[in-house]
Amino acid sequence: MQLAAALQGAAAFGALYEHVARSRLQEKDGSAQALAAAEIAVQLAPWSAAAWTDLGWAHARRQDRSGALRAADAAIRVSPADAYRWQERAELLAAFQDFGPEYERSLSRAYERGPHWAVLQRQNALTGARAWRWGSPRTQAIWRAGQQYNLRWRPDAFRRELVRAGLDDRFCATTGTALGQQEWCERAARVRNCCGGKIAPDVLDWC
Repeated sequence: MQLAAALQGAAAFGALYEHVARSRLQEKDGSAQALAAAEIAVQLAPWSAAAWTDLGWAHARRQDRSGALRAADAAIRVSPADAYRWQERAELLAAFQDFGPEYERSLSRAYERGPHWAVLQRQNALTGARAWRWGSPRTQAIWRAGQQYNLRWRPDAFRRELVRAGLDDRFCATTGTALGQQEWCERAARVRNCCGGKIAPDVLDWC
């Protein structure tokens, strides 16, 4: 009973520090506080893959690539079948502009475990638009699958996300036409030209 109560208490405090770490990660100058909270969270709940993932992003905020990947690997050891943990490892590598073999391996593992996960497909679609030229053929195939998924199930929302992220021109220059978006791409280009290279997400709704 005492052991169970102690574990429950540790889990509760671990979850609290996970929340603190995520909150600090959203703040402009919160990287040091996020790292401190994330380190406490994994000490209190080392079985929490989410806590290790938060620690990875806290290290990334401080430009610590090795620390970020060590935490990502710990999250995978805790939950090796979880597609999201592999996806987060890929996204951490992407944050360091690393789209090489390690990125491809992590992305492939995520895709194999969750080929129909909407959140993964969204991330892949946007990352592909941003970093297409740096991807291997396998990586590009996964990115393209994410774009196809989003254009099928949430086309308007996806196109608005491209515009909001400033990725519509990159998307159109790489895969947009091949994915049947030529008309939209031409419209986006006209609006961008008329607005001095900057467009708001809602402008395309009426142009």
